[in-house]
Amino acid sequence: MCRSAIIWRPGPARGLVVELGLVVGGLLFARFVNFPGPLGAAFSIWAFFLLQSVFFLLPSSEPKRAEPVPDLDPFDRARARVMTLLEDEVG
Repeated sequence: MCRSAIIWRPGPARGLVVELGLVVGGLLFARFVNFPGPLGAAFSIWAFFLLQSVFFLLPSSEPKRAEPVPDLDPFDRARARVMTLLEDEVG
């Protein structure tokens, strides 16, 4: 549930259903690929996390951003930072 709350902004019910579905699906898939021995356990763990990665393929709302994306290209942004630094050192 934390993944849905931190990365995406779905409704609480949608986040709960998605997370619950991925956990149950991951456990079922892990049980399906399991066979006796340590290699079977490794395959089970791999299968669980493989299904968990499907979360990022699900359609949802826009991801949260820490800061708004500026319209400047990287060169102009870097130039503005340098000019600010130079003005602070001179003055």
